[in-house]
Amino acid sequence: MTSKAAELLATTTAQLAPDPRTNPLVPLIAGGEASRETLAALALEQRSVIAADQRAFVHLAERTADSRTAAAFFTSLAEGETPAGSI
Repeated sequence: MTSKAAELLATTTAQLAPDPRTNPLVPLIAGGEASRETLAALALEQRSVIAADQRAFVHLAERTADSRTAAAFFTSLAEGETPAGSI
């Protein structure tokens, strides 16, 4: 990436990207102040995301079957989603 493109990317990101430390939900959860409905919605979203991630990793493992290293990497990621989904 040329220096001008890198500068443009950095400037645009600084102006438009939200500060990752300003998630208002995290302090509510940490402080025990998040509502039960909020926690239930988060859990439901995570259940969907974990299942989708696992399917994506299995797909990537299948697509990279000709590369044992890449296939093993994606397979291990897919297997790692199993305990995350069972919590």
